[in-house]
Amino acid sequence: MKWVFTICFWLLPIFFFAEGKQSLYLLYEKLYENFNENDAKALPFVAESIKKAKEIKDFKHLSFAYEDAVYFASDAATKLKFADSAILAANKTLDVDLISRAQLGKGIVYYFNFKNYSKALTQYLIAFKTAENSEDNYLKYKIIYHLGAVKNYLGYYNEAIKHFKDCHSLFSHHLQDSLPPNKKFNYTRGLLNSSHQLITAYQYLQNHKAADSVLALHMPFQNIPKDFDQEKGYLWKGDGISKFQKAKYREAEKSLHEALKLLWQKKDFAAISVAHYYLGCIKIKENNRQEAFSYFKKVDSSFILNNFIIPEVRATYIQLVKMGKEENNEKELLYNLNQLVKVDKILLKDFPYLSSRVHQEYDHALLEKDKKHLKEINKKQMLWLGTGSILSLAIIGFLTVRNVRQKRLSRNYEIILEKLKNNDSVISTIEVPTTRKQLYDKEIVEELLIKLKGFEENHKFLQKGLTITKLASSFKTNATHLSYVVNEYKGMNFNTYLKKLRINYITQQLYLQPKLLNYTVESLAQECGISSRQVFSEQFHEINGIRPTDFIKKRLLEIKNNAAENIPDINTN
Repeated sequence: MKWVFTICFWLLPIFFFAEGKQSLYLLYEKLYENFNENDAKALPFVAESIKKAKEIKDFKHLSFAYEDAVYFASDAATKLKFADSAILAANKTLDVDLISRAQLGKGIVYYFNFKNYSKALTQYLIAFKTAENSEDNYLKYKIIYHLGAVKNYLGYYNEAIKHFKDCHSLFSHHLQDSLPPNKKFNYTRGLLNSSHQLITAYQYLQNHKAADSVLALHMPFQNIPKDFDQEKGYLWKGDGISKFQKAKYREAEKSLHEALKLLWQKKDFAAISVAHYYLGCIKIKENNRQEAFSYFKKVDSSFILNNFIIPEVRATYIQLVKMGKEENNEKELLYNLNQLVKVDKILLKDFPYLSSRVHQEYDHALLEKDKKHLKEINKKQMLWLGTGSILSLAIIGFLTVRNVRQKRLSRNYEIILEKLKNNDSVISTIEVPTTRKQLYDKEIVEELLIKLKGFEENHKFLQKGLTITKLASSFKTNATHLSYVVNEYKGMNFNTYLKKLRINYITQQLYLQPKLLNYTVESLAQECGISSRQVFSEQFHEINGIRPTDFIKKRLLEIKNNAAENIPDINTN
């Protein structure tokens, strides 16, 4: 500790002659400005800054110093303690901007370090209300960004995208100005994080073109300064997922490993789990089950350690259950089924609570500025809560679950329409790297690809009872050759290939031919060559994320609404 006080001693004359309290804080900040985030070695210097602020009762300086302590503390509990102290100090200044900033800081600790989205949302909403009359646009948009992040977690991607686009626009606009280093740092970080969230939302919606356009803004990632390693890690992760979706598995793997190098430094176990999940999926595609299992178990280990998981990696347990069934491993199968139940309990516990609050409190506040009206609503809510019965709670629970389901159905319906619009439902042929060893002559492969193209274009996949053996026979080849070409150049096994062709076809026909909307599910199954109503319904849901009956209801409602608004529907002619 002697070296701390020695430096402080030599700086005292400078502090004495410094003009103003803000200058005093900035001079103390010089003691630790070169330390990295989460580096607790900076805390003794910060402690001196806190001590001085308390001595002269400079609460603004004190609040900033506690924020610095949050930044440098290495564990979540210590960060939270300092965040509470920052709020107490800020409250004594009566400065609305400073109070809101400190409240937001505590929310960020809950969100990033504890992954406690319920408590994070509470703090964000408090900060949002405090900053309502603030003139600091950066602060307001920073809060909006973090509320958007909660929406992304909940799956309200289209709503979140609007917020992140606004944030992205503001941050990028100000970066064109001449800014002092600290403001340039803040706006750059805001821009990079807004980009990350936009990429995540677009990829969830399978709008890969939009995600790639955001990624392209920051390429090459190597040029991003070291101060933003965490944000760089997010971009590498997004790039890896993008390449995975394009079946560029080697490139995807490389990008995901680049992401992991940076994310491990920041201990962002949620983002690390996403990278591990996609690495496992890559190994499944490469038929390397052992490595795939290893990556999936890393996701499970993180879940056990942190008792937290994000919806994106829930599919890890679907994969592990499937592997357990295929290997007839009852012990592993039972374990992963139990884990899946635990995962769903956590997700279902958070979802209704967060969903209702983010819409009732945040969106309402954005649209309604009439404080008197808000007070009346709050009084009614308090009266309802005070007199509510078990029946009332049951009703609200039912409505919440129904609302969640309707949101999910609407989102998946939008994804289907986006696919149809961009013609993404077509199964493209993958370019296999020339460096990969080919098992068959080029002529054999090209001939089979031409035959598969005709098979797709002439809708031969609608034939009932079609098997790979029958198709191979019609192609005058054998099942082994055909299986190899489908796996290598279509990126999936034959059964999945056939299933996607049939479901994509019938989905497109349902959209283009309204008369089919009156067919029974059994008839629709027959139309696309599937023998069973149940199998058809399950496959439709697997490919589209929505049951055929729900898709039909959505499409009929869309046609009805267009007619009511006198909007011609090009597909009803």
